[in-house]
Amino acid sequence: FNVDGYRLPTDVEWQYAARGGLVGKRFPLGDMITHAEANYISSSSYSYDISPTRGFHPTYGDGTQPYTSPAGTFAANAYGLHDMVGNVWERCWNWFPGSEGAERVLCGGSWFYYATGARCGSRSSGAPGFRNTNVGFRACYTAPER
Repeated sequence: FNVDGYRLPTDVEWQYAARGGLVGKRFPLGDMITHAEANYISSSSYSYDISPTRGFHPTYGDGTQPYTSPAGTFAANAYGLHDMVGNVWERCWNWFPGSEGAERVLCGGSWFYYATGARCGSRSSGAPGFRNTNVGFRACYTAPER
């Protein structure tokens, strides 16, 4: 974990970055979510999903998977970070609790998951070698020690 340069964030670091300074909110921009803020599957099953469009994101769900959106598509949070939820699950440094070193934490939800996965506090898991069109990563920088 002691590296000089880039690495995966821990899930706690990822959540801190995703919240962008907000406290007690579900999503990077508040308590509600719509397709205007993230690329995910919208459903009326979640009271906090108030998107006027349902299902896959109407711009990216074009019939040819993956339905990912380009980086920087959605508004930045207060820390200037774009697309912190939705689009792809982001792999984190630490192991998922109870997986005994078999799976890493994934955060942020994806284009192939509902609003519940797009919550800042939502976590899933995946094996380190697992590859899919809805899993990616976001690197963080660790400054060299002086």
